[in-house]
Amino acid sequence: MWYPPELGELIFTRPARFSDDERNHLANLPNVGIGPYLQWLTERADPRADVLQRELAWRAGPSGPRSEALRDAIATLDPAWWAVVTHERMLNCGRAAQQPPRVRFRVECDRKWSELDPTGEPGRRDCSTCNRSVYWCPTVEAVAERAVQGACVAVPAALVIEGADQGPSCMIGHPDYLAMWSKRIFGVRARIRRRLTRNG
Repeated sequence: MWYPPELGELIFTRPARFSDDERNHLANLPNVGIGPYLQWLTERADPRADVLQRELAWRAGPSGPRSEALRDAIATLDPAWWAVVTHERMLNCGRAAQQPPRVRFRVECDRKWSELDPTGEPGRRDCSTCNRSVYWCPTVEAVAERAVQGACVAVPAALVIEGADQGPSCMIGHPDYLAMWSKRIFGVRARIRRRLTRNG
């Protein structure tokens, strides 16, 4: 299985820090996202679950900076673990607005969701670099909907592999997951499906 470098480092170079169950959940993040792991932490009354839930709510919400209480809670956590479970990717960057959709979707922004300007609308923030709105998309379906509209999107990093998945159980080499996801959204089959849906 392919792992993002920071995840591989966390679960393979620091194995003693996690139980076998937790290590399995961490290893599965690229495939299933944060949901099952968060539920597992919650069921065990792990205090990290509360902080993670508050962080996810903050990202999807309309408010500005994190509250002082949330910042203090984050400061008590293992920075390497926090970086892995909250990592995000900004796709479909407005700097590539003149590119074909399949190319633009793969252009990543170097900014973070927390650096964008709040708008008062849940799940939408403004980027002062490209002067466009960026939408927080927690699901594959939400990403596809916004990307087809030409909007910039912020997604949990683990969602990229889920979005790229088209069924093969084994891929050899170094898969380009963004290219695969882009094809899934903007390829010929996707365009035909959207056309059929519009025509009822």
